[in-house]
Amino acid sequence: MPGRKRETGLPRRAIPGLIAAVLALGAGAAIVALTAGSSASGVTCGGGSTVLAGSKIVAAATPLHGRSRYLRLAEQGIAHTSMWWDRKPQWYLETLSDHERQPLATIWDTNGLFEALDEVAIADPTAPNRDAVKSFANYSQRYWNPDLEPHPGFSPYPGDRARDQETFYDDNGWLGLAFLDADLATDSSRYLHDAECAFSYIAAGGWDKAAGGGMWWTNQHQWRSGESLAADADLAARLYQATGETAYLKRAQTYIGWANKHLRQPNGVYIPTASS
Repeated sequence: MPGRKRETGLPRRAIPGLIAAVLALGAGAAIVALTAGSSASGVTCGGGSTVLAGSKIVAAATPLHGRSRYLRLAEQGIAHTSMWWDRKPQWYLETLSDHERQPLATIWDTNGLFEALDEVAIADPTAPNRDAVKSFANYSQRYWNPDLEPHPGFSPYPGDRARDQETFYDDNGWLGLAFLDADLATDSSRYLHDAECAFSYIAAGGWDKAAGGGMWWTNQHQWRSGESLAADADLAARLYQATGETAYLKRAQTYIGWANKHLRQPNGVYIPTASS
């Protein structure tokens, strides 16, 4: 599959340093806590409430003694991501010493870190861990693009407002799942609305109705993507689990049924694209 390209022309599918740091040392975070800032306002997603966003990294005095080896690795991995933190915008850079016009990490860059924070707070629900999830989720609302046409959605870069901004259906699926996990991590339903916003964007334009199905990779409809379909089917199923609304269940069944027919191989492995 061709690599993604950001507005700056950098490859979107190359693993940036921020993701690599988490993958190398583990996923999750308790050592690092993010606390809400006061200078930035959030977004209103599909009629939801506006939430203040903005964050900074502070050291959390969380002892590692007695924790599992994997949890320790997860915490160390997240602590290492502080190298990509930029104090001025109060967010992460895509790469170290990034001097591009748009240097901040995109959804694709940060979603693994978002889920890492979620998972550690679920495993170890301390106040600092839950606060880290809340602050990261609050800032992630800045990816919401209310001006996107033909339907609002989460665009790749924080603060995107272009109506024709290239926007990814798998990004919205992964981010929606991270918002749902943020609710599990914080024992709330605070971010359910954000997950539903992400799915509304997917449902409005992601499915290739003209060709009988398949999930587009982006709103520019270059090709149908198994990765998008996987994320979006998972999100639909999880939203049904969270809300009990049968519309989500029907979507999940439709997506999975199409994948089984068009992407699943005789050995049970799914391929990323379908030619027909």
